[in-house]
Formats: sequence, C-alpha cells, structure tokens
Amino acid sequence: MSTETMPEITRYNYGASFSSCPENGRDTLILHEGCVPYLSFRAFDGLPGIQAAFSTRLGGVSKGFRSSMDLGFHEALDTTPKEHEELARAASENFRRMGETLGIQPEQMVYSQQTHTVNILTVTGHHKGMGIVKARDFTDVDGLVTGEPGICLVTAFADCNPVLFADRTGKAVGAAHAGWKGTVGGIAGKMADRLNREFGCRREDLIVQIGPGICGRCYEVREDTARYFRDAYPESELPCILKKKDEEHYLLNLFAANYFNCIHAGIPAENIYISDLCTFENPGLLFSHRASHGKRGILCAFIMIRK
Repeated sequence: MSTETMPEITRYNYGASFSSCPENGRDTLILHEGCVPYLSFRAFDGLPGIQAAFSTRLGGVSKGFRSSMDLGFHEALDTTPKEHEELARAASENFRRMGETLGIQPEQMVYSQQTHTVNILTVTGHHKGMGIVKARDFTDVDGLVTGEPGICLVTAFADCNPVLFADRTGKAVGAAHAGWKGTVGGIAGKMADRLNREFGCRREDLIVQIGPGICGRCYEVREDTARYFRDAYPESELPCILKKKDEEHYLLNLFAANYFNCIHAGIPAENIYISDLCTFENPGLLFSHRASHGKRGILCAFIMIRK
C-alpha cells in the first residue's frame, strides 16, 4: 500500500440522466491501491491486448500543492532554471514509477503537447519516448492514435475529460484531451473518423471510455462559453449539456457533450462508458484545476496495444 492515506471517494452515475445505456455510467472505474495507486477501465475488460490506466495524485515524489504523483513537466511555467529542473526531475521519477507499476517503460510512451486544439497525431515507432525521455518533434496535438503494438499513448488532465478509444478487434487505440474547446470542436468524433480512415476501425467496433473530469454539477461557465454549446448541439440534447444556474452562470456537462459527440460519430450507445468520478469532487485522489484554483499537478491517461 502507498504510505499516503487513501481518501474517501465520491462516485456518481453521471451517465444516468442522458445515456440510453445508463449502466455504462456506473462503476466504470477500478481503483488499484498499490504503492502507486491508479485507475483502470471496465470498458476495456475482455479486449485482448488492450491496456489502459489513469493516474491519481498518489504514489509519487512531487512536493507541495503538486504532491505527489505530478506527471507534468510544466515547460510553460515562469520558473527559475533550478525550479524547472526540480519539477522535471520529479516528473521523470513519477513516470518511472507509473511505468514500473503498469509494466510500461517510459521509452515506450508518447506524450501529447496539448493546447486545446482538435489536432490529432498518428503515432509510430519514430515517436517513442517523445515528451518524456526526449524532445517532441510535434506541437499543438490534443489527440493521439496508433495501430502499432508496444507504443503507449499518454495525455494530460486536471479537469478536462480524457476520451479513450480501443478497437475491439485490436486494430488501433486512441486518446483525446477534451476540455470545453476540444469538446465543442468535436475532437471525439474526429478521433473516430481518424481511426476509421487510417486503420479501418468500424464504428461499431470502437469502445470508448470518457474518463474522469469535472462534472456537470461542478463546472460553472459564463455566457461567452455557453453560447458555443448552444450553437453546436441540437435543442433535444442541450438540457443534458447546459443548465442555467443564475443570470450570469451555467453548469456545463462535458461528460454529456462528449457522449453525444460519440453518438453523432456513429458509435453505438452501448459502447460508450462514462466515468463515475469527478475531479472537482475528489481533490484528495485527483488533481483539479478548478478545485485548487490552479495550484495543482497533472494526471495522465495511458493506453496501448500490448505486444
């Protein structure tokens, strides 16, 4: 067991209010309480060769408000060279620990470079280790796909939704970072299109996990954000996605919006699983940008085809 205290966890069936398969919004995550705790996904149970995980904030070496499993290198932060070196050293050790726990070497991982786009990169052996043990040769990428076994796709989060894809026949996997911009831009649908076009994945063979993020009870936005969703979704879906809180604020449900994005992309409802954990409601287990007022580390999603 980790020496850190395992916090109490708040779970909720976030899919029940909008999914035609509400059971896919209950108990979708399994918490593994080892030296490095992590979450796995029932969505991918029984898919031969598919491995996927989501980190918690426990089991690492980072200090302060980033304690302890911070998986961000924080390149954009205004830090001194010494501070940046310390952050990078801690992140490298945390990736080593996560990799050891999952049986994946950091040299097998490819780490996205996220800027809230809908850009998707097809990952090959050329990219192995980029963003973790060597420099990236790509920028502005919020979605990763690969059909090559032995490559682990890594995406970063602290309230935004991970949207993970696996072809049930083992052809390919994908990982997307879906904040509000990526969600309203339809990155989940673009991922399904890319997997179909490049790897021949049939939409009915795609299994999707919408992972932990800030939920529709906690994510408060203003009109300047809400209007994008009113323009992007039909009237029949908006009550599930956007609720008026007061004269100036709305509650935004990215779980629901990403679910509908997958439906629009032709993925069957029974293939779509919605996380039952909200980052904001579980700050002891997961980093949340909103709950911490920006003082937090980074969580990561991992998905790969095993050799």
